[in-house]
Amino acid sequence: KDLATVQFSEEEFGAVRAVARGAGLRMALHTAAVPHPIMDQVLEDGMDSLEHCYLVPEELLQRFIEREILLVMTPLVGRSPEYFERIELPQDMTDRLTEAGKTHWKAICLAVEKGARLALGTDFHSHLEFGGTWAPARELEVYEEAGADPRAILALASRNGAAWLGCDHELGLVEEGFLADLLVLDENPIETGAKAFRSLRHVIADGTVF
Repeated sequence: KDLATVQFSEEEFGAVRAVARGAGLRMALHTAAVPHPIMDQVLEDGMDSLEHCYLVPEELLQRFIEREILLVMTPLVGRSPEYFERIELPQDMTDRLTEAGKTHWKAICLAVEKGARLALGTDFHSHLEFGGTWAPARELEVYEEAGADPRAILALASRNGAAWLGCDHELGLVEEGFLADLLVLDENPIETGAKAFRSLRHVIADGTVF
């Protein structure tokens, strides 16, 4: 379908929201973020996170930022036509994503500039290597291209996601008492930026070194 097509009715969305909130669950919404009455419900409810936001206009993005909704904007998806070729995405979908990438990129740059709550995510097969690295690492580099400084990149890659999950008491910081889930790099990302993640040496998961 066209990226701008809203695939929930207001009644359907309201029912899903009521059940989720009634059960005390967080909500993440996969959306192009076009102006629509459902977006008003999202803003009224304080939706926990929005994924992609390909077509979000500046006024709506500003409202998301004011409500401090976490944005997982997956910036790489609109900037990698070679990836679409690799996974043999139908040409019409490739064309739609490429066109949407223009609005998407402007929104990503604006979100970074305005200090939006951002978190790392990818719309790609994260096990595929392309551009000399893995998709999550490349996502960080694209956020850097959008203007994110090294400390913001570290936060969106760790602390912000942990807070969204309600795990920021044990994940997202290198501190005593936190779980030892770490990436060990040969370079310091504060000094060299996002490209430091290409120097990955070890992954430590719950204290086990891989």
